Amino acid sequence: MTFIKSLSFLILFVSLNAFCQKTVLTFENDEVSKRLTKESYTFSNTENNDLAILLIEDKKAFAYLFDKDFNQKSKLETKGLKNKYNEVVGYAVDNLNYRVLYANDKKDKFAVLNIDFGLGSMDISEFKMDFDGEIYLSTVNYNNQIFLFTAEDNLELSIWTFNNLSFNKAKTFTLDDLKDKSLLKKNYGVHVAFSNNIGKPFWLGTKVSGISKIDQRIPNAIEVTSSLGKLYQTKNKVYLTLENEEDKTYFYDIDIENYEIDLKIFDYPEGTIEPFKKFNSYIYEDKIYQIASSKQEMKLLINTLSGELVKSFYIDKEHPITFKNSPIIQEGVATPFISTRELEETQKYLRKISSGNLGITVIKTKNNYHTSMGGYKITKNPTPIPSNSSDPFNPFSTPTGTFVSYNPTYSAYNTYTKTKSTYFHSIFDLEFNHLKGEVEENIFDKIDALKKVKKYSTADYVFFHDNTLYYGYFDLKEGNYNLITF
Repeated sequence: MTFIKSLSFLILFVSLNAFCQKTVLTFENDEVSKRLTKESYTFSNTENNDLAILLIEDKKAFAYLFDKDFNQKSKLETKGLKNKYNEVVGYAVDNLNYRVLYANDKKDKFAVLNIDFGLGSMDISEFKMDFDGEIYLSTVNYNNQIFLFTAEDNLELSIWTFNNLSFNKAKTFTLDDLKDKSLLKKNYGVHVAFSNNIGKPFWLGTKVSGISKIDQRIPNAIEVTSSLGKLYQTKNKVYLTLENEEDKTYFYDIDIENYEIDLKIFDYPEGTIEPFKKFNSYIYEDKIYQIASSKQEMKLLINTLSGELVKSFYIDKEHPITFKNSPIIQEGVATPFISTRELEETQKYLRKISSGNLGITVIKTKNNYHTSMGGYKITKNPTPIPSNSSDPFNPFSTPTGTFVSYNPTYSAYNTYTKTKSTYFHSIFDLEFNHLKGEVEENIFDKIDALKKVKKYSTADYVFFHDNTLYYGYFDLKEGNYNLITF
């Protein structure tokens, strides 16, 4: 028995060290309880790389400020914060003042948690916004500021800047070239509830877009990338892609520093056996990946953003897939004690992905491109899209977690660990030649492996700070918060 324990410890030690993880910060907090109901968020000052950490339990909030070397600069706490909101949509930083922006479901009421490390105070203020009746799309953070995007039904895209307790419209673009004027309306639905009796969606009367926010630096699940509208950010550039599911991907290159916009249109792949039924795309580095499928066939096109074809891949139902590096995996199987299964036939794969939402995701690992191609289908009794709060009127209610839409890294991690899609993985070299070999664990797999070891962890959070990925958690047993880099 001693030998087995020693061997188990050795395997665990080797495994954890293989993850190249490093604990960069640990601090104690003996004022919170041993309950699991806690949350944590982080906010980076991009000017000096200071990091603010907000730890929340019920109506208690503890804010910590650290410099770029993780030396503590300040600590604040407050009690009795007002109840109301369930989503953190962004934050703004001005020296030692951090303003965390919360929103309600309808995105017409907002609250600002003002954390002033200079004055040593924390307070919350509320304000209303109707955005002139426009559709709320998303927010991004750049240079310690919040930029908010809305759209009108006549396809005018607007950029708003956050200023104190209001938003100011900075620029409006007319999307003249978008032929399908119902496209943005098709992306309504980020706040949809489902009836457990009939399994059909019903609307909550909320005019909010369901466009997905994508962080290209991490592996994204098919559930996220299968959205027909996606928003990416690289520094001052915001990419908005819209799929009309008939013939084209509309790619908008938006400069939020100079308020300029550029449109590129990419034609979809064409079917060989029959017209394709499903379409989607993914932007990674300087290329666009377009995927199309039917029950008969699937095609992948890789083009540069200037429109030059780089590579194409094709499969049909009669032949095995020659460029896959994993089995065809079906997640979310509704069978007792079984959550996944492997599909042998290409025909079954095509049938499943073409009956749902098609998607592809790409990431570079060790100078190779790893892709996942597949589809996501809403089940008969789907899990409701959550408000992520046990009390929808309490911004600090924690049992299921406040929705942190400003951080697509954390959202992608939560989705990735709860995937219900059908897909396979492929590995390509830098010229997109298929490579043989097994698919290695990605960074989210490694974080999950660590969580299994840390049995008393809560308030989990995954985020980038100074372009480095971190995993933060509170250890209930030790009573301390830990920050680990991978």
